[in-house]
Amino acid sequence: MNNQNNVYYNYAPSVAADPARSETAAKPAPPRRPAREYSKAESVFAWLSVLFGYLFCRVNPVAENPFGGLIFVAVIFTVTLVVLKIMRKPLTVLSVAVALSAIIVSLTFLFTANEFLYFIAYSYCIAAYLYFIYAATGNTVKKGFNDYIVADFFKAMFVMPFASMGCMFKAMFSGKSRGKGKIMLKVLIGIGVAVIPTLMVFCLLSYDSDFMNLLGDIFDFNFENIFSHILSLTFGVGLGLYLYGLFISSLDKKCENALCEKNCKAVFSKMRIAPAITVVASVIPLMFLYIVFFISQWKYYVSAFTNVLPENFSYADYARKGFFELCIVSVINLFVIVNIVLLLKRNKKSSYVILRITAVAVSLATLVLISTAISKMFMYISRYGLTQKRVFATWFMLFIAFVFIFICIRLFVRSFKPIAVAFVVGLLMFSTLALPDADAFIAEYNVNAYLDGTLSNVDVDALEELEHSAIPSLVKLYREIDRSADTDAKRIYFRVEKVLLNYADEFSAEDKNIFAFTIVDAKAQNALKEIEFIG
Repeated sequence: MNNQNNVYYNYAPSVAADPARSETAAKPAPPRRPAREYSKAESVFAWLSVLFGYLFCRVNPVAENPFGGLIFVAVIFTVTLVVLKIMRKPLTVLSVAVALSAIIVSLTFLFTANEFLYFIAYSYCIAAYLYFIYAATGNTVKKGFNDYIVADFFKAMFVMPFASMGCMFKAMFSGKSRGKGKIMLKVLIGIGVAVIPTLMVFCLLSYDSDFMNLLGDIFDFNFENIFSHILSLTFGVGLGLYLYGLFISSLDKKCENALCEKNCKAVFSKMRIAPAITVVASVIPLMFLYIVFFISQWKYYVSAFTNVLPENFSYADYARKGFFELCIVSVINLFVIVNIVLLLKRNKKSSYVILRITAVAVSLATLVLISTAISKMFMYISRYGLTQKRVFATWFMLFIAFVFIFICIRLFVRSFKPIAVAFVVGLLMFSTLALPDADAFIAEYNVNAYLDGTLSNVDVDALEELEHSAIPSLVKLYREIDRSADTDAKRIYFRVEKVLLNYADEFSAEDKNIFAFTIVDAKAQNALKEIEFIG
């Protein structure tokens, strides 16, 4: 009756009339999670994150500011290390090793002028820095030096930063300075809002020369530079959000269940779906092709290893024939072995035997292909000299060969860590390629081989492509070439002279800042001074 009256008079029914609703209303709300408090060190690092993002934008492109890139890498690692020490965070051995490797690799910016090597070195240094923050706070999938390092790099770069993406501004204005921080934030927001209309008005009024001259007298700065700095700061804030997100997520050990050791093992276990008979059947046709191919190419293999040119072949035709195809086949074989290891079921002891036989067979066939390709390349180099492509291709093939050897070792030594070891070997090989300046070595080899008669000709245009790294060797060639009677020698002499004069004009016209300094440029300028092409 009461409910009917409530409906008639348009009253809401009483709570007591609905027992379920009364129980829900009586249930207390869950306690609100307390807001995270940020320490002074964490607040300072929030500001540093923006500074690092800004400096990252200013350094790029690193090919124009190589010394600046070196300083930037050293600063971000050193400052972050100090912050972690202030916070009393014990550093892991692996994180320190990665930091040291990044510092060593960053020396590439001083000792070479190769832009491709700059890109590889800078990319590694940035990735290593992100991993350093992640690993220094104890977030690695597994402690120590292990094969999960790839998963750790992925998690550090693509998972952890986004778990705390918006924490930077909270940390900037937290603690005792919260009141002042809010005022500062409001001021910064106001300035940010004013940037676009101010720039628009400036562009519209810039037609008047008197206005521009007056502004120039008042402020005495370059408006293009100011706009460049504003743009760098804008992108720097975004990069700072990313970096600080990684920092806080690493400190708070967020996403512990993402890419953890248990989950990784579970994923690998689920991937093992291929029966042994299927794996064997997939490898047999491939091995049959290799056997037929090896038999048909036997005389060419003997020629490659004995350094004897086959009949009806020039050195160029023989070396180029099939070289890059062999490189591609080697990479394909690497994917084949990886798939065998990942997909083969391990439900019987015979499965491990089949795994070893198939993987070793493919690896040995690949090593024969690689050794043949490298032998042909050495024969080609002995005839035509070195180039960047020949050096890089040989380097890559050697690295792939090491990877196959590590895979074979892992099949018989369970404690061996092929991915981690390959990672270290790759770093060492890169260092031996970059730090001694591969371009300078190429130029020196070609010039010396020409002067002592090993090479019948020297490609000055190819040396010019090596840019400043080749200048000391070009100066040596300019001084020592015998141009008394040989027409070709005279042609080379005048071509080298023209190249060196162009470089001398380039150095004289350049007004580089300290951040563009490299040892390569210093050596090049000294070489040009020796022949008095520059003062």
